[in-house]
Parts: sequence; C-alpha cells; structure tokens
Amino acid sequence: MIKKIPLLVLLLLCYTSLQAQFKTTWQTTTANEPITIPTSGTGYNYTVDWGDTTPPETGITGSATHTYVVAGTYTVTITGTFPRISFSNSTPENKLKIQSIDQWGSQVWSSMVGAFNGCTNLQGKATDAPNLSMVRNMNTMFENASSFNQNIGNWDVSNVESMHSLFKGASKFDGDITGWDVSNVTSMTSMFDGASDFNQNIGDWDVSKVTTMAFMFRGAEDFDGNIGNWSDKVASVQTMRGMFIRATNFNQDIGDWDVSSVKNMRFMFGFATTFNQDLDWNVAAVTDMSNMFYAAINFNGDIKNWIVLNVEHMDDMFYQAAKFNQDIGGWDVTNVTRMDHMFAGAISFNQNLERWNVVSLTNARGMFSNVKLSMENYEALLEGWSNRSLQRNVVFDGGLSTYCKKKEARKKLIDTFEWRIRDGDEDCSLFDAQFVTTWQTTIANDPITIPTTGPGTGYNYTVDWGDTTPEETNQTGNATHIYATAGTYTVTISGDFPRIDFSNSTPANRLKIQSIEQWGTEQWLSMEGAFQGCENLIGKATDAPDLSRVGMSMERMFDGASSFNQDIGDWDVSEVTSMEYMFRNARSFNGSIGAWEGDVRNVTTMEGMFDGATAFNQDIGNWRVSNVTTMKNMFRGATSFNQDIAPWESTVSRVLNMEGMFEGATNFNQNIGNWYVYNVTNMQYMFRNAASFNGNIERWGASVSSVTNMEGMFDGATSFNKDIGGWYVYNVTNMKHMFRGATDFNGNIARWGDSVSEVTKMEGMFNGAISFNQNIGGWDVSKVENMTNMFAGVKLSTENYDALLKGWSRRLIKSNVTFHGGDSMYCNGEDERDRLETNFSWVITDGGKNCSLSTQDITPDTIKIVPNPTIAHIKIDLDDVIEQVNIYNLQGAEVMSQKQMDNKTMNLSQLSAGTYILKLQTDTATIVRKVVKK
Repeated sequence: MIKKIPLLVLLLLCYTSLQAQFKTTWQTTTANEPITIPTSGTGYNYTVDWGDTTPPETGITGSATHTYVVAGTYTVTITGTFPRISFSNSTPENKLKIQSIDQWGSQVWSSMVGAFNGCTNLQGKATDAPNLSMVRNMNTMFENASSFNQNIGNWDVSNVESMHSLFKGASKFDGDITGWDVSNVTSMTSMFDGASDFNQNIGDWDVSKVTTMAFMFRGAEDFDGNIGNWSDKVASVQTMRGMFIRATNFNQDIGDWDVSSVKNMRFMFGFATTFNQDLDWNVAAVTDMSNMFYAAINFNGDIKNWIVLNVEHMDDMFYQAAKFNQDIGGWDVTNVTRMDHMFAGAISFNQNLERWNVVSLTNARGMFSNVKLSMENYEALLEGWSNRSLQRNVVFDGGLSTYCKKKEARKKLIDTFEWRIRDGDEDCSLFDAQFVTTWQTTIANDPITIPTTGPGTGYNYTVDWGDTTPEETNQTGNATHIYATAGTYTVTISGDFPRIDFSNSTPANRLKIQSIEQWGTEQWLSMEGAFQGCENLIGKATDAPDLSRVGMSMERMFDGASSFNQDIGDWDVSEVTSMEYMFRNARSFNGSIGAWEGDVRNVTTMEGMFDGATAFNQDIGNWRVSNVTTMKNMFRGATSFNQDIAPWESTVSRVLNMEGMFEGATNFNQNIGNWYVYNVTNMQYMFRNAASFNGNIERWGASVSSVTNMEGMFDGATSFNKDIGGWYVYNVTNMKHMFRGATDFNGNIARWGDSVSEVTKMEGMFNGAISFNQNIGGWDVSKVENMTNMFAGVKLSTENYDALLKGWSRRLIKSNVTFHGGDSMYCNGEDERDRLETNFSWVITDGGKNCSLSTQDITPDTIKIVPNPTIAHIKIDLDDVIEQVNIYNLQGAEVMSQKQMDNKTMNLSQLSAGTYILKLQTDTATIVRKVVKK
C-alpha cells in the first residue's frame, strides 16, 4: 500500500495539470498554413502544445504563431500564465481558423475585451467555466462570433462592469444566461445588437447600476423577453438610444419603467414593428426623441400624459408609425426646435394640435408628409399656431390637409412670419369631382363592396349607390351595399377617398365592377393592387387620375384585369416609382403608352410589368428607364411584343436583375447588343423559350462581367446562335440549363476557358442543343459539382469530346461528379476518361469508345511528313508537341498508334504496302494526313 501512494499522487497531479489547460481547436485548409494565438498587453509566460508532431513551445510572452505543414484540425493546448486572449486586432483569416473552445482551464483571466471578436466559426464546447474573478470588462467578447451558441449560464460575471457589445453580431447566440449576476455592470450598450436569435428571459437581472442601454437589443429580431419588472432597476440609465431598434418581435409591457434619468431616446423603438404598449413614463429629463417610433408600424400606445418640456428634437418621431393616433394635443413642446418629418407617413394620425406652443420651432419640413388631417383639425392648427410668437422662415409641410375658413390664419403664417407652407391647398367645394364606376349584379339581393385599405388610412367619403337608397356618408373603410334587384348600377364616390384596392377582395366582388367612368380630382395615395383580378373591367373615363403623389406605386394596378384595354397614354406617371406587375395577365391590353417617355424617369422597378400581357406590342423604345433597377419578368409571356427597345441603350445601366425578362416572349427578336448591362447580376431565364430571338448580343462582352446567374438563360431559345465567346463570365456561378433546347446554338464559346472557373452548376447546360459541337476542353471546371444531363441528346465530334476529356482531366476538379456526355464518343481521350472515373470518381454517361476514322476528319495538308511515300521510317515536321498518332487503313480501322513522340519519328515497317490515314493529336489541334507505305 505504501508503494502505491506516490503513483496516486502522480495521477492526481497529472489530472490537475490537465484541468488547468486552456484548450481550443483550430483548422487550416492548406499546407504550410499559419495560425496565431493573439494576445494583448503584458503578463504572459506560457507554453503551447500545437497538437501536431512538433515539440511544445515554452516561455512565450506575447502572441504565438505556428505553421502547420499539413492542412487539418488541431487541438491547441496552453498552460502557464496566459491572462488574456484578444482577436480584436487579428487578421480576418486568423479569426476564421479557430473553431471551438474545448476547455477554459484554471487560468485567472484579466480581461475578455475582444476575446473572440470576429471569430465567425467559433463554437463553445467547454464543460467548465472561465475564472472571471479578475475580469471587469467583457466588451466585444463575442462580437460577430456568428456561430457561437453555448449555454454559458454557469459563468460567474459578478465582478464585470462593462458588457458593451458582448454579443453584438452573435446572430446564433441564444444561451440561457438568465441566472447571471450583472449587479456591477454599468454599460450594456449594444450588448445584444444583431443577436437575432436571442430570446431569453432576463427579466430578473439586477441592472440597477447600468447607465447606458443604447442599442442594447438593436436587431435582436427574436427577442421578446419579459423585462417589464426591471421597472425601478433602470432608474440610473441615462441613454436608451436605439435600444429596441429593429427588435421586430419585441412587445412587452414596460410601461412601469422608471426612465426619469434618461436623456436620449432617439430611435428607441425605430423599426420595432410589433411593439404596441402604453407607456406611462416620466420623460421629463429627455432632450432627444427624434426617430423614437420611426416605422413602428403597429404602435398606438397611450403617451398623452408625457411631460416633454425639455425635449428639443422630435424630428421623425412618428415617421411611418402608420397606426399611431393618440391625443397628444396637451404636450408642452415649448423647447422643441425640430419637428421635420415628425408625422410623415403616420397615415392614421388625425389629432388637434392647436394648443401646441411651437415658439422654438425652426424646422417643420415634411412634418405631415403623406398625412391628411381632417379640415377641422388642420384649421385649428393654423389658427392656434398663427396666434403665437413664432420663429421666422420655417418650412412647414401640412401634408394632404386642406383648409377653407382659416385661410387668413394660413396667410398670417406666410406674411407675418415668412413661413413656407406646403399642404393640400384650399378646398371650399362641398365635394370634389366624383370618382365614378359601374357595377353589375346578376341576382336579387346581391352585395357589392368598395374595397379600401381599411379604417384609419385617410378615408372620409360619401357614396351614392345609384339606386333609390340614400347616400352613405362618413365612410372610413370598406363600404358594402346590397342591391335588391339585379342590374347595372353607377356608383359615385366623393370626399376623401385616396385609394381603391381590390387585391384582397373576394373573386366574386372583383367580377362585379364593370368600368371606370370618371376618375375625378381625388389625389390618389397609391394605385397598388387597385383593380387586381377585375376581369370584366374596361376603361371609359375621358379624364386622367391625379397621380402626382411622390413615390406613387402602380404595382399590380391592372394585374389580371384581362378585359382592360384603354388608351392611357395621357396619364402623368412622372411621380410613379413602381410599375411592378402592373399589367400582368392583362391579356387584352395594348394601349398606347409610348408617350409616357420621360414620365417613367422615377420608376425603379418594372418587374413583371407586362408579364402575360399577350396582346401588348406598343413602341416604348423612347422610354427613359434610367432609374430602373429590376426588369425581372418584364416581358415574360408577352407573346406579341417585338418592338425596337435598342434605344434604351445606356438607360438600362442601373438595372441589376433581368431574370426572365423575355421568357416566353416568342415573337421578340430585336438587336439589343448596345445595352449597357454592366450592373446586371442575374440573367436567369432571360431568353427562355424566346423562340424567335437571335439578337446581336455578342457585343455585350465585358458588360456581363457582374452576372453571377445564367441558369436557363437560352433554355428553349431555338433560334439563338450568336458568337458569345467574348463574354466575360468570370463571376458566373450557375450555368444550369443555360442552352437546353437551344437547337440552333453552336457559338464558339471555347474562349471562355478559365473564365468559367467560378461555375458550380452545369447540369443540363447543353441538353438538347443538337447543333452544338465546340472544343471546350480548355474550360476550367474545377468548381463544377453537377453535370447531370449536360450534353444529353447532343453528339460532339470525337476530336472535341477527346479534347474535353483531356483538358478537364488535367484540372483539380471536384470528385463524385455525375457527367452526361450525350451521344459523344471518345478515342484518344480514353485514358483521360478513365482518370476522371478512377481518380475523381466521376460517373460518366456517353456514346462509348469509337476509334474508327470518319471521312469528315480528313483535312488539307497542314504539316510535312518525309519521306512520303516511305519504305519504313517517317519524320513529322511540326513545331507543336505531339501527344498521340493513330494510323488507319482506308476502311477506317486503326492499325497502329504511338504516344509521346519526343523525336517525332515513326517506324512503319510492320505495315503492308498501301495508302493509310495518319491522325495526329497535338495539345492544340487534331491534324489528318495521307501516308503511302511502299
């Protein structure tokens, strides 16, 4: 027993030593690749075992670099004094190499600032916890460690004072840290900024010492933890700027929070699209509320009792807060200087702000942009504000609001205080010119519904149903009416009616509207989905709609309106930004809209604009499309369209997406080779089934250098056969089905060579392209993963197929690729074909081996063979390297072959006298010549 004690002690010491180690896993991908253990500051004296055959390095006092001879995954073990690791200033390449933390060991850490900053592959596997007893700062520890998601709830962080950006950009992190003791933390700025998966219940945290929570949950898209009971614990916080910006799922009751010390709430709930809670807060210390509820589209919480006396900035405060409509008319805004865009896009807002003391206001630009206050509330505002002592030269936007009786108050603002006012102008008529439509019912007691975008979106209209029933007034949303007798009725709308929207209407209701008789003078808010699916609709109106609203959308306006075919060329569409799918499946439409010309200058998307508009064939070649960024599916299925749009030329230079642009446009065949397509990244299906197209796009050349996707680009383009070998396809990654069924195509694309080096997909690329027969052996297919059915139904010449096998087999290519060579047959490429199957495990389907000589292989004399005729030896006079020579009799049977002719001589003495065909393969060409043996 006495002899065993030293062994037990030794084992215990070994175990303790192992437990003390800090272990990480690293990965290198190439031979002789270095990694660096990054340090910061002083106090180091450690040993590192690199996990390969090299001896450990000792006495290291700073960063340590090691080069691994063989690529692989290695465990790196650190012992000794190693107080801190910091990837903050490490190279991007080095950050990618660390894969995991396997053991923290017993090291007492001094700081975790930037410890694993940017280590996007890092995962936590350690079962122990780091000793953080000396750590005061964990700033950016896991910033942008986008794979990290370990449960680290057992860590003792009780001495930590700063957690600034601790999990910023750690998009996968959702560890249970509910039990952390954060009672000494003062900064949580950006702590979960961009931690999009984080959603733990941290409501019991003691945050009483925290002074800054700026951007704490910015972009934490999943977070909806119950932190309502922080209440008095946030009393020391001075800034909550951007705290919940883009926290799109957050909607907890935090109305009892003590925010009395907070001075900055800028962007606090910006883009918090779900948040909608009452906030009974003491905001008396706040000076900046700009952008506070920016695009918080569901917010309509009660904040009417806020004391905002110290606030100076309210610019963009409720920008696009589409549901907000609280009575905040009692706020004391005496010290506010900026209200620019405060309610812009807050389309539900309609309150009386007459009592606001705006004496400090210097900027009200865009304040109510796209918002329409009732005339009562707008006139009250004009009257109340004009009676105060105001700042001069203020730009004020009253949105769409109109006035009548209080025009003198408005005039006082302009004349006395030199205000510049933009609003909906004077409107003293009882009704604007009406919007008139006709509808048809087919049975008794059949209802129709005027579809709107719902209450609180600017509606206040009167409708005359065109029967014996009285008008219905003060309509603020959809209006439904039942007609006792079947028939055709004229429906007249007057008042505030900014938008009609059939996109969510029932199919039965869509069929009932028959015509537009008059547009009236209403300034339309949007035409998006206006008459979508209204198959019976025709246009009869002689006036044009007022489309002057900046940013007007016509997206899907006549989508599926298969009977509509009015000439609408006189419409002013100069403020329209979207025409996406505007005439999709409007199969009768062939209206003359060429006159829109410069009016489309603000349009940014024409995606699917004429998709399925089978009758459309108007001259739109003079359109200025210089701001359009997507033309995806623009003429897809527009089977009649064949207009000259070559003049678009440089105006398409901003287009990024031409996917499916002419797909199924079976009549289109224009020369668009002068188009500037330099910024296009997607040409997928661009000419698929464009059966007539054979335009001169070979001139695009370098213009296609940004394209990454050419999948199915000429799929079924049966007429296309242009030489596009000069195209710069360096960035293309997808050529799947590119020429499938392009039966005429035989362009010389051998020149693409190394420029296809990024392509990963070539399945079905030439499937059914029965004319194609080019030598593409020079192509760099090293990244291609799939060649299924690549040449199905196609037969390359034996020479071209041999060249393909030879060229590709020399590359460092992907293994386990399925390749279909069609009906192509090989001869001299047999060894290379075997190499592809054996060395790279390719699965090859083709026409098999055939070394018989076809008469079409005989070519004019291009080399000298002497002597000829010969008794025995011949000398081949040729500068190129000869790879192989095959000799055939006149019946096409091979009788002799020789490889690697360094001295370029052959002994034919074994052949009988007669005439033979010599077929010579060089590294660049195949040459055929007759030889006579005496």
